[in-house]
This record gives sequence, C-alpha cells and structure tokens, in this order.
Amino acid sequence: MTPSVYARGVGHRRGIDGGNGLATLGSLELLAQDPRPTFILDIASSRQASQPSPIVYRNPALHGQFALNELISGRAIGHTDLDYIGFRDWAVDQQEHKNHWSAQPRRSFAGISWIAYTVRSRFRIISGQPEDKALPEDPGTIFQEEDKLGLPQDSSKSERSASNGLSREEDYDDEDSASITSTERHAFGCTDLSVPEKRFSPFVKFFRSVDWGSTILGPIDEWPLQLHQMCNFLMNDPTPAYVLWGSELIVLYNEAAISVLLDRHPRCIGLPLQEVYPEVWDQISILIRKVQKTGKAVRVEDVPMLLQRHGRMDECFFSFQYQPIADEKGSVLGIYEGFVDVTRQNHAARRMSLLLQISSCSSVAKDMSDFWKLLIEAFDTSEVLPFAMLYTLQDVQHTSLASGSDASSSDISDTGRYCSLEGQLGIPEDHTTYVTDLNLSAADSAGYGPAMNQALEGQTVFLTIEDGTLPAAFVQGIDRRGITAPVNTVVVWPICPRDTVGFLIMGLNPHLGVDENFRGFLDIMSRQIATSAVMLFEDEVRHRERVAQELQLTATELMRSETRFQRMADNSLVGILSADPMGNIMYANQAFHDITNHDQSDKTMQSWVELFRDDFVSSLKAAWEQLHENRESIALEYPLKKPWTKVIGSGQLLKGPTWVLVSAFVEENADGSVKGSLAMITDISQQKWAEEHQKRRVEEAMEMKRQQEAFVDMTSHEIRNPLSAIIQSADSISTTLTTWISSSASQDGRIVTISRELLEDSLDAADTITLCAQHQKRVVDDILTLSKMDSDMLLVTPVDVEPLQIINSAIRMFETESMKEGIAVEVDLEPSFHQLGLQNATRSSLPESSQKKRVTIRVGGSLQIPDDTKSGIEYVHPPETIIPNAFMEGSSTGSRMCFMRIAVHDTGPGLNPAERERLFKRFGQASPKTEVEYGGSGLGLFISKKLSELQGGGIGLASEPGCGSTFAFYVLVQRRDPPVSNLDTAKGIAQNTASLRKLALPKHRLIHMLSNPRPSPPVLEAVSPSELPSQMTFPVEKTPIQRKLAILVVEDNLVNQRVLCKQLRYLGHIVNAANHGKEALDFLEKSIYWTENKNSGEPLDIILMDTEMPVMDGLTCARRIREAESQGLSKGHVPIISVTANARSEQSEIAASAGMDDAISKPFRVADLEPKMYQLVRKYGS
Repeated sequence: MTPSVYARGVGHRRGIDGGNGLATLGSLELLAQDPRPTFILDIASSRQASQPSPIVYRNPALHGQFALNELISGRAIGHTDLDYIGFRDWAVDQQEHKNHWSAQPRRSFAGISWIAYTVRSRFRIISGQPEDKALPEDPGTIFQEEDKLGLPQDSSKSERSASNGLSREEDYDDEDSASITSTERHAFGCTDLSVPEKRFSPFVKFFRSVDWGSTILGPIDEWPLQLHQMCNFLMNDPTPAYVLWGSELIVLYNEAAISVLLDRHPRCIGLPLQEVYPEVWDQISILIRKVQKTGKAVRVEDVPMLLQRHGRMDECFFSFQYQPIADEKGSVLGIYEGFVDVTRQNHAARRMSLLLQISSCSSVAKDMSDFWKLLIEAFDTSEVLPFAMLYTLQDVQHTSLASGSDASSSDISDTGRYCSLEGQLGIPEDHTTYVTDLNLSAADSAGYGPAMNQALEGQTVFLTIEDGTLPAAFVQGIDRRGITAPVNTVVVWPICPRDTVGFLIMGLNPHLGVDENFRGFLDIMSRQIATSAVMLFEDEVRHRERVAQELQLTATELMRSETRFQRMADNSLVGILSADPMGNIMYANQAFHDITNHDQSDKTMQSWVELFRDDFVSSLKAAWEQLHENRESIALEYPLKKPWTKVIGSGQLLKGPTWVLVSAFVEENADGSVKGSLAMITDISQQKWAEEHQKRRVEEAMEMKRQQEAFVDMTSHEIRNPLSAIIQSADSISTTLTTWISSSASQDGRIVTISRELLEDSLDAADTITLCAQHQKRVVDDILTLSKMDSDMLLVTPVDVEPLQIINSAIRMFETESMKEGIAVEVDLEPSFHQLGLQNATRSSLPESSQKKRVTIRVGGSLQIPDDTKSGIEYVHPPETIIPNAFMEGSSTGSRMCFMRIAVHDTGPGLNPAERERLFKRFGQASPKTEVEYGGSGLGLFISKKLSELQGGGIGLASEPGCGSTFAFYVLVQRRDPPVSNLDTAKGIAQNTASLRKLALPKHRLIHMLSNPRPSPPVLEAVSPSELPSQMTFPVEKTPIQRKLAILVVEDNLVNQRVLCKQLRYLGHIVNAANHGKEALDFLEKSIYWTENKNSGEPLDIILMDTEMPVMDGLTCARRIREAESQGLSKGHVPIISVTANARSEQSEIAASAGMDDAISKPFRVADLEPKMYQLVRKYGS
C-alpha cells in the first residue's frame, strides 16, 4: 500500500480529493470523529494501473499514531515481511460484492484487529480495534456512530448478542457467553435425550424441553434419522437457519435465528411455516414449492419483504438458500433454509446512494437555483420517500451564505420571512400543502409554515399523526410514489450551512422506523447539503471572476483568430463567400472574384447568381433555398457563363465552360435562427473537361462497337440472302434438267427434248443467280471501298465520261423497284449544264408518268463552289477543295475546270433535324427503324461524302418532314470535247440481242414476278401430253412422296420469296406468300387455325418466317401468334421456322424466346428444310 495524501478531518475534504471522487463520500465527517485508527484505499486505481492501492485518507486517530502509520505504509522496520504482505494482500482484495457495503473477514496486524468495508465498488474503508485493550465503558457510542449510516457490524457478535437479549457490553464482557460458545461443540447430540442437559447451551436446553409430542413431529425419540441429523447440524450452524420438515413445513430453528424471529420466539417452534409467516407466505411458498418439486437447491439474494415486527409492517431484506433434505430414494423429506438478514446493508446502500447523488449536485450545478433543482432530482432517485418539498428563504439566502456566522434569527425576523417553493415530489398542485410562496412572519401561515418557523432555529421537527402535530389532511391525496401504507410521520428539516437558508420537508416511509440510524443519516445529509451550498456559492463567485478573465482572453484571441482567418481567406485559391439569409454578400475573397468575374461593387444575391449559366440558375436558387430550409450542407457542381481555356504541356489548347464546385453550409445564431451561410467555390473546369473527354471517348468506343456489330450483321444478311437464292436457283436448274434428262432422253441418250416452260424456268433461275451475284459484288465493293478509306488508299483517276450515260445507267439499276412501287423517275438538266458544255443533249428523261410518287434528278454546273442556300441545301463542305493532280496536266487545264452538281429530289416522308444530324456518318441512319423498314448499312452516304471530297467536292441535303428530301453533291470536273460516238454500233448490238431474246422468251419475267409478289395458291401441275412435242414422254411411274403441306412463306426479299415458293411448289406443297409480319397475321385470321373460322378457311400446316422485315418483323409476328394462341383466338400450336440470314447463336436464342420452334440460316437447300418441316408438323399436328 502506497501512501497518498494525508487528511486531518473535514476541513481538508477539498484538498484530499485530487480528482478521485473521495470528497463525494458522506462518511468522512463520521470517520474523522471515530477514535479507532481508520484509513481508506482507492482500489479502482490499482485495477487500472496494476499497482498497490494508494491510501487516500487517514483519520486523525491513525495519523496521531506515528509508528502504526509507518507500519501500515510499509516504511517502518520491525515487522516481518510475511505479516505485512499478508495484511496488504488482505486489504487490497479486489473481490466484487453485490451490495454497496460488503464486510470482509477480520485480520490481525500489529496487535490490532482490522475489519474492511467496500464502498461504491471503489473505496475500501479499513478500521482497527486493539486486541489487548478492553472496550470503553460505553462501547455503544462507537457502534452508534456506525449505525448512523447503517454500517454492518460483526455478524457473529451482533446476532449472538441479539439472540440472548444482551447489550453489546454484556456480549463482550459476560463470561457466560464464552462458556456458551465453548459448549456449542457438544450440540451434535442435542436430540439424544440420554446426554445430560448441563453440557448444552441454554437454547439447546430450551429446544429439548419443547413438548414435541403435542406437535405434528411427535416425540424426539420417534423422529427419523434424517431429522436427528439435520437438527444437530442446525444447532451447530452459527448463522440463522431453519429446518422445514415434512409437507407441512414444520419450523425448527437455531439460536442465531432468534434475532430474526424476535417476538415470534418461542411460540413459533414446531408450527407450520405458513402460520409463522402468514404475511409473506405467498412470496416464499413459490421458492419452497420449486425445491420440493425439482429436488434442487435454490438461492436468492436481497429479497425485499414486509414483516410484522417492531409493531409495524417492517421493510426487510433477506438472502435465502433453500437446500432439499432427501432420503436414500431421492424423496424430499424437508428443506434446510439458511438466511441472512441484509436489511441494514440495503438501507445503508440506499442512503449512501442518495448521499452520492446529493454530493454530485454541487459539482454539476451552475448556480444556486440549479443546485436546488438538482437536489430535488436527487431525492427523486430515492424510492423510499413518499413525498418531498424544498423551500428557500429568498431574502436571506445569499446574505447568509456570504456574510458568515454574524447573521442571526433576529436579523431574519427584522427583514421578514418569505419562502419560495423550489420543487416538490408527489404533491399535486391542488393539495392543501402545495403553497408556492409562504410568509413565515404571518401568524396564520399556510401549509407547513408553522413547522418551518419552529425549525428556523436549526432543529429538525418531526410531525406525526399519533401525537396530533401532523394534520391528517396534509398526508391525504398525495402520490406516495409506490408506497402502499399511509404516511404518518413528516420531518421538517432546516438547511443550515451557517444560518437557515431553506427547508426540506419529507414524508417518511411508514415501513421504516425513526431510529438512531435514521437520525444520524439526517444529520450527515444535512451537513452535506449545507457544505455543498457553501462551496457552490464560493465557487459561483470565483466562477464569475474567472469567466470575466476568460472573456477578456477570449475576446483577444478572437481578434487574433479573425485576423489570421482574414489573411488566410484573402490568400486562398478557393473562393470564399459569406452571405446573409437573403443571399447578399457580406464578404467575398479575391479568389471568388477571380474565378467568377464578379463585380466587387455589387453585393446583391442577384449579382453573383447571374454569373452562372442561365439553364442552371433556377437549380442553384432552389438548392440555396433548400440549404436554409433543411440546414444541411450541400456540395453541387455548376457551370459559369465565363469561358475556360488552358494550354497544357503538349501545347494543346483546352476550351470549355468554367465549372465550379459549390460547397455551402448554414451558420446559426444562439437561438437557432439563421445567421447566414458560408460557401466555398472551387474551380473544377479541368476535371470536368477530362470527365467529358473521357465520357466522349467511352461513348465513341461503345458506338463504334455497336456499329461494327451492326455492320457484321448487315454484311452477313446482305451476303447470305443472295447466297440462299443462288443455291436454291442452282438446285432448281440441276433438279429440273436431271429429271428431264432421265425422263425424256432418246433411246440412244443423245437427244433430249425439253419443254418451253422448263427452259423458261431454268433461264429465269440463271438470271436470278446473275442478279444475286451482282448484288454480292456491290456489297463486297462497298466493304473494300470502306477499307481503302480507312487505310487512306482510295485514289481517284480522271477518265472521260458522259454524265447522262452514267445517270441513265443508275436509273436502269432501279428500274424494277421503281416500277413495282409506282415511282416516276425523271432527269432535269439545268441551263448551266448546257452553258458550260457539259453535254450536247438538251434533255434526257423517262416517259412522263402520272404517278404521285416521283424522283427528280437535276443536273447542273458552275465555275464556283455551288451555293444552294436558296433551295435550303446545306453542304457538308470539306476543309479545303482538293484538286486531283491529274487535272493539272497542261497550262490551259484550269480554264476548262468547273463544278458539276447533281441533286436528287424525292416526294418521300422527309427528315426532321435530329434525323438529318445523324446522316453522312459511318453506319449512320436516320433512325433505328430505317434498317428494319428499308435495309441498308448506313455506309452509302458516308462513302458518297468521302468520294465527293476526294473529287474536290462536297455533299449536302435539304429536307423537312412531309415535304420530301433533296440530296445533292458536286464534284470538280474538266470539260472535254465529245469523242467519236459508236452509238450506232451499240444500238445494233442491242437490237439484235433484243430480237434474240424475243424469239426465245416472252416478256421480262423478273418484272412480272416483282409486280406480283404473292401468286395464287398453286398445286402440283403436269404438262398435258397434247402440249408437249411428240417426241417427249413422261415417266410411267412416279416416286411416292409424303403428304404435301400447306406452307406460308413470309419473306420481304422478293427474289428469295419467289425462288423458295417455286421450289416448294415443285415438291408438291401448297404455298402462300406474305411480304411482312402484318400480312402473315392477316393470312392467319383467314386460315383453319383461327377459332372464328370453325375449321374452314385457308389450309395451313407451317410458317416459314424471315426475322428482319419492314412494317412488322418476324420476331414481333411470332409473339403476336403465340399471344393469340394463349388468348384462345387461334387453335392449337402453329409451327414456325425462322428462315433468316442472321446466323449468330444469340440471334437464334432471341428467335426461340419470341416463339419460333426451329431455325434455319441462309443460305440453305430445300432438301435440308423439308425434314424440319415434317418433323414439326408431326410434333404439333395439323
């Protein structure tokens, strides 16, 4: 144990605290007056620092014994180390105890018997009594001082003295007590009647003399062995204990239990427990029944009870242990009940807890008014006070506290006695005693006024119902705060630090007696409250002086801080803005003005809000209002009107708007109102530029990836579609010729007779192959052209051409489609075309047509770059006009150079501005549906733009929705003299070729088939013998075939549609055709599958459907068919095979999810398709 701070009494309380909370103990005054040597250890510090507990307090009795003080401190020489170490270890034992006050066993050291108590699980109070010294003449005085706080005494002594009805003096001095103790070792034979009684204590003699024969237990010699054993054990137990025997729980008890039984002894021995304690039977019977039922011991601690003793229902606390007494079979014969009366410990703990609460009031309170309020709150934590009231003398309170002891009660009477109610507990406002202001000088003062007048002299006044000093109305109608019995005693206690400054009126718990312990507790509490009041007032004076000094220092420091902040803000690179609640500028640093270009002379909110871009002003104002409404910080990014530029290390000039990060928060006044707001402006223009640049790069990469995928899909589609037609046409030619060769050959096999129809079909198939090959060549040429452009390998070479010849060739390429759609195509030559000598012909056009749909090609020229702003054409001009080197061969070449312009105008739907913006870009089309409705890859206009630029020209358009479109381009040309024409020779060759074709075949079959896309449902036909030449015959036998199917072919490519339908019909199937999904749905409604047709209508077994078609694509059509089936509009399951040029697995999965039953990719052979059809028809039925 290490020495700490010495203290001689209460006067040094504040000096010995040292921040360890010792001053809050209310028992220091008591210990200072105790003649026994006493010291206090702080055991909490040893737990935290792992070192011996310091001695934080020595009372004057120990401090006056120098040798003993040195021995306890461990500094003296003359004691054995083992004795000191054992005493030290015993003193600092850190075992936790449940109660606030818990006693340790006694310990001898240096000729003194020591005992220890632990307070608040932190302070250990150790007190000694000389072993060789007789007690004072009146030892009760020592115990009376302990009893003021209810401190527990040596239980063995107190219980023995109480059981024998002796005083403490008799307990210590009477030699009979020692003899009784010496004979207790013979108590194990107490139930053996053959043992002489002189060997037993008086209580055992009493126990043997009871008429047991008249009780339920019967004579002692008839008791069972277990009862004999338990009775001998009971008599030897030094602690209070019962034996509860049998189902009736007959009570047997030892001598120590008499201190608990009190007036129930001796009549209760041999009675059932329920008769001994009827008032608590319901409470304890639950535990006893549990032990009887389970056969297991039960222990409970600190059980509160209301027992009838001391002439009242007394509040008690006990700790019980119920141990079952069982026979060899395990049956419970009885219960051994050991118990300890812990009433005084619990009362002491509650009183100590209240004292601690009161002691903390002075350290927390700001002033006297706050102290009284906290004092009432401290009383509120005590559960044993039915009610309480606190009054203060207003006119003398501060005077008394400040003036010392010179003020007297006479001074008070001269100035008047006025009291104010500071607080109360349990008293309703309409109660008789609830008086907020009292005039104690008045003869008829209300409430407790007379008692308070009586207590003015500093004496505590007790008012009781019994002696008539307490009116019954005063204790009626109060809350009583959980206490059931009515209050019959009220104490009026004056608060007297020097003179009376107030009164504390408390209703006492009727279950607790007003004994010396309670009076001592009131005395300690009175001094503690008075001391706290004095200390608080002195602290308040010192606090005012200290606050004044601190305010002066704070003001100086604030001025310095403001100067530092001003200097820091002025030199900061971040813009700082301080504004009032209306947004007007109160302060703005130079960085704010530099970033925003704000006019420093204008302080209004509008002046700096207008610096932001117009489309963000409303958002900024809304955020500013939200900032003041929610009072939560904001951090938002906004662009300014000010442009931003920066030259980076590579010399690149970055441009863009100035972006700032606005971070703001609200400043509040002390009352919570808005004082203003503070905003920081950070220039983040370069970060935003980097973000936008990165975003564009990502979007461009994603768009390029999408375009590449679309290009791959388009290329696959455009190549596979013609391949399918080529393969099927070749199969048709091969199959037809093979059949005719095998069936119509002459006997020697050298001559084959073929019908005209067969020849026409074969020639038509050959034409189809040629057209498809040309289409593929164009696709491949486009891909190669694009590849050359990407590699900068595409070069132009000037050649002599006739522009009208090229235009007419282009028109002929679209002749078939234009006739099919009914579109009139015409060529219009502008006057400039003739003036520049670009062509001798005056006009070239197709015959006039009355069609409403029209495409007009205008051809003109100019010596300057064409400007068609009047016609609305906006050209995408190259950065500069490139003149091909081949044009600069002679000096006179430049005079013959000019620009030729060609414009194509149509009467189509036209384009809106957004659609026009997407044109002339790689893979760019007007809208996503363009590819679905019209096909294409989005490369045509892109390639045209590049080609026009390579030829020194440009391209542009003019279009409005509903007004058609005009696409125009111009190129740099050089005029030449017209060469010698071979037109007559060419015309002759053309006429001979036409005659040959006219003799061999009828009119052009392709135009006929394209103009009739859906022929009537055919059947398998054979040429009659009369129509065939005489030398041609049919095979006698036909190869048997499967049942022919009714097939619907849905295909937008007319060539593929015609070829596929022809081959299927050749195999004997019934074939119908549709150009898109909408026509397919229309046909389905007319078929036998439609529910409303009632098994009549067009025959249908299976649908062959393309996926990419105009109007309605195949996937949408398949979904509509499956929806009709689920809704009952269509019967059964219509088999659908996807016939598409899309060959990727993902596209096949999409087709299956849309409702397709199977898929076949182009190009394919009908021989591969037919098994799939039969398989699905067999699976789903027809």
